[in-house]
Amino acid sequence: RESQVASLFIAPLELSCRRDRMLADAREQVERSIARGEPASTERLAELAAPLIEEGLLCQLRDPFHEARLDAAATRDGHAHFRTLQQLPDMLLPNLDWHDFLKAIDHDQGRFMKTPFPQGLAKSLGKGIFVLDSHGVLYCGTKVRGVFHHSSFVRGHCVKVAGGLTIVDGWLKTLSPHSGHYQPGQEHVDDMIDDWKGKGVDFGQVELKPYLKNKT
Repeated sequence: RESQVASLFIAPLELSCRRDRMLADAREQVERSIARGEPASTERLAELAAPLIEEGLLCQLRDPFHEARLDAAATRDGHAHFRTLQQLPDMLLPNLDWHDFLKAIDHDQGRFMKTPFPQGLAKSLGKGIFVLDSHGVLYCGTKVRGVFHHSSFVRGHCVKVAGGLTIVDGWLKTLSPHSGHYQPGQEHVDDMIDDWKGKGVDFGQVELKPYLKNKT
């Protein structure tokens, strides 16, 4: 069973590692071009971007609404004008320069996050996560930032509870009901714990993390 579970990570990990290499190579090419004083022509940018766009990267260089998406909608209609863009174009936005290209690479590598995406073997050192789906099925696995998250278990569908856990030699050691994607309610967490206790899970030595994560 462990081999079957591990096999689920092979494809997304291979995809992530391939994208890492492509982004690193693109960064190197851009930095060499800058060092040589090469102009950021439309043709040169398109040439560098083409393989990355095929991988679904560099979205902010193709999305005219990228910056606006970061802000909450000002009206009840939401961001209705975004819906005119059914899918991102393959063409780059006009008037881009090397700085824009590097910024997009930084974005795709998670460099603007508090903790950037892990690289190489560090991808396999993620923490344990779980999801209790809307039908009561429990999924457990290893979080791989930028590759595999809570929503990956159920392809983004609704769940009852999601969070982190630590299991050692078959024993539950820690349980933390934190999920930025799903943000489970306290009552759902309590119901899940009561259900687990009723099924024989021993919480006597389990460290229960608080429902609200301490930001300080």
